[in-house]
Amino acid sequence: MFSKLKMLLLRCPFNDLKVGFGEEVVSLAEYLTSDLTPKQLVDIAISGYGKNLLEKQEVRYILLINVLTPENILELAKKLNIPHGEAHEVALNIAILPFKRSIVSKEILNTIGLDDSYFSENAREPEKKIERIEMSESDCFYELLDFQFDIRRRLISFYREQQGARALIHMPTGSGKTKTAMHIIQELWTYDYNKKGYILWLAHTEELLRQAIESFKLVWQCLGQFPTDVVKLWGSFNWDSRISDRCIIFAGIQKLQAMMKNQCEAIDLIACGVNMVVVDECHKAPAIKTHDLLLSFINRNNIEGKPPNLLGLTATPGRKGGYDIEDKKLKLLFENIKIGINIKLMDSYDPGYSESKNEIELLQKRNILSSFERLPIAISAETLNLTAKEINDIEKSLESDGEKKINDEIMSKIANNKKRNKVILEKLYELNKEGVKTICFACNVAHAKLIDAVLMLNDVNSGLILGETDKDVRRKLIKDFKDDNSSINILVNVAVLTTGFDSPNIDCVFISRPVTSIILYSQMIGRGIRGPKMGGKEKCKLIEVIDTLEFKSESWAFNYFDSYWSL
Repeated sequence: MFSKLKMLLLRCPFNDLKVGFGEEVVSLAEYLTSDLTPKQLVDIAISGYGKNLLEKQEVRYILLINVLTPENILELAKKLNIPHGEAHEVALNIAILPFKRSIVSKEILNTIGLDDSYFSENAREPEKKIERIEMSESDCFYELLDFQFDIRRRLISFYREQQGARALIHMPTGSGKTKTAMHIIQELWTYDYNKKGYILWLAHTEELLRQAIESFKLVWQCLGQFPTDVVKLWGSFNWDSRISDRCIIFAGIQKLQAMMKNQCEAIDLIACGVNMVVVDECHKAPAIKTHDLLLSFINRNNIEGKPPNLLGLTATPGRKGGYDIEDKKLKLLFENIKIGINIKLMDSYDPGYSESKNEIELLQKRNILSSFERLPIAISAETLNLTAKEINDIEKSLESDGEKKINDEIMSKIANNKKRNKVILEKLYELNKEGVKTICFACNVAHAKLIDAVLMLNDVNSGLILGETDKDVRRKLIKDFKDDNSSINILVNVAVLTTGFDSPNIDCVFISRPVTSIILYSQMIGRGIRGPKMGGKEKCKLIEVIDTLEFKSESWAFNYFDSYWSL
């Protein structure tokens, strides 16, 4: 990827590359090797930034003065109406021009030998914010599994008992929460809401929203009883007053919070028309601003004089074990109604009845969820070189409420430990050699960049996905990772891929960071938990770097908050 850019950068002197890339890239490179070469430096820079390197004025400048002749620079300046002068001064004036999808920037790229694929996704033609979904003309049967159907049946019955009813679906990651919710929406919207009004689907990330949209399309095209619009409302997608009075709105929580803060009249318009509010990853709902936003919708009647129903989705229905104010707020928000898998009923359906201990065991027996082959990597306190106080602080964080974080200073110290990193990298080399599709969770952004850079320098074609990663690059890397014929076997990230990322071909979840959040832990292992009947594997490797801390099993993570909810 970006081979042309790499070739051009290698035409620049070593010192120019150091200046152009900046201290962060150079410091990382020097950490990795004491004998740094231009090729290694360029590889590390491209691994960490990709085509976003071109957004740095310094990088554009060193390319101009090293790739072009003085005559080429002056000729380019003439085309751009830049005043003439010394070539290096003119190059600087060209480099400081805004870099965006425009005739000017395109001319600069073409002149140095690059095409407009090197613009970021933000400069692309705008994506449609409204999409019409029609029913399929052919017959199709998009059935639910028995445990999903049972939850659907119970919830529809519950919502029909009272207006404005609230409930939460508690199902393990990978067992079809989103699909089940879409079936519930289809039934209620058609027969209870009389094919009118809005459904408001809320999530914290774009990945979750896009995943939900694809699930809705599949359900609606098979089961929908009327055409409807999908409305996108997050990031650069703004409210459009032309939307129909019957649509499903997929909205980012931060977007709606900003609209509410700015007293946008669209908030009132949505509230007047909404029949149901769905909150994905609803364990985050007690956060003050999110909680206030939800209350602004569910505590008022719509245009028909009815309060909307509220539906939450989560694999971890709590945040801090049940003794924190946020857990109490979550319980009150959903009126203590938590509906999950009826284990006894589901067990009774299986030939050779045998009682399952928990939901995960039940779904693993049915090959809906994979089972984990746990391969811990123990790192001693001596290797970590942490003080007794630092170790004590980490253990207290874990014991206190399952949600506190290790402070950044300690996390950075762990991430920079060379002996620890050597063990992690040797295992990743081994996994890559065996063709094991691995998602690796790093300690922090610097650690993720380090792991990816070392892999690349050792000819391992890995993928790095961070919050800052260009969306084009992110989609390409995920697409390649999902392709079993691709050479990319390892995706490195920090927390971006904990939600909204679905790749059933994952063979291994590699947790290379200490984790003190039960929710984060559950989300991480959830990436590899899809079994054969869900398009995944029967077994998934779970490699955990244990830094004097140790979690229990994935079933413990799933059931961690059960004692808090009433029966």
